[in-house]
Amino acid sequence: MSVTIATSTKFYDGKTSKAHTVSVMLSGSILYIRSEDGEDLATWSLQQLNIVSHPAPPLAGTICSDKALDARLTIEAGKNWDYLKSRIPKHKRRGLNLPVHWASFAAYGGVAILSIVFLFMMFPRIIGNIAYVIPASWEESLGQEVMPSIVGTDKTCSAAKGQAALKRLVDRIETKMNREITYDVRVIKNSYITNAFAAPGGHIIIYQNIIDDADNPEELAGVLAHEMAHVELYHTTRAMVRDLGLGITLSLIFGDTGSIEGIARLLSQMSYSREDETEADMHAKKTLMALNINPSGLQGFLRRIAKSEIDLDFKGKEFLDYISSHPNTQARIDALEDTSNRKYPPTMSAQDWDAIQNICTKSKPSVFKKK
Repeated sequence: MSVTIATSTKFYDGKTSKAHTVSVMLSGSILYIRSEDGEDLATWSLQQLNIVSHPAPPLAGTICSDKALDARLTIEAGKNWDYLKSRIPKHKRRGLNLPVHWASFAAYGGVAILSIVFLFMMFPRIIGNIAYVIPASWEESLGQEVMPSIVGTDKTCSAAKGQAALKRLVDRIETKMNREITYDVRVIKNSYITNAFAAPGGHIIIYQNIIDDADNPEELAGVLAHEMAHVELYHTTRAMVRDLGLGITLSLIFGDTGSIEGIARLLSQMSYSREDETEADMHAKKTLMALNINPSGLQGFLRRIAKSEIDLDFKGKEFLDYISSHPNTQARIDALEDTSNRKYPPTMSAQDWDAIQNICTKSKPSVFKKK
């Protein structure tokens, strides 16, 4: 027997941020998800279904499948939802259905008050941790949306030998990263900015002054390892959710680009917590040493930052260091000290380093698209 569960509902395939309008049919133990054109977009077995969230009108319920954990299907409340839920194995029925009779309202009120107190204390941490459950494919889509507005009209440095040498270094560092993300690292031609930037989904920007000012390839390797650590440790997505808000982040993921330029400006000013910066430093150091690359390069880069900082010579300096959103630069330099007395080989050949230093002799318009 076939049962129509829904005739016009939303389906997210987990591979793109596009919402498909679909009809849903249950035939035997198989759920058929079909596009408006009648194309089968997915077939899910009842035994593999999971209830992600129950309907809470006006919000629809959400289900997923063990065979496509990133995909989502929405189903409105009603008899068809109840029928589908009854067919899903009990141990797969996640979520919570609350009673709605009047006797329960007093209990709800008490729970609500306790929840408000709890969320007031824990909300920033809870929101940040949502980043851990955002699929990598959604992160990549998010990065693609915001990066063009951040870079603007600045061009990507494109000298072929320099790009090849940079890719060899990035690929080497990536071997020590555990997340299933392909890193898109590029040098941006802009002589007015000295900065490096990581966005969700593995997009890494290195402005040309970082390379122009570097004394050796170890400094570039240190900056790359640090920025890639921010992505590896979910710092970029956590900071975005925290600074922009969960609603704006999800609207970007699902393709609402109406205010993308304003959001990109906020993102370009995004700051990491002092704990995130310290964690990225330590992760970068560990990564570099595992690759037999001298970690002192990151120290050299930070020393140059320290020289440009204003020296606050008064008694409150220690207090300002403590409340700063970033750890004190000198403290970061000290923490990166390598006491192993190891002898490190050259990070790359002199030819590769020369090629990277000349990577901006050619440039092309910046296009952000994952392969």
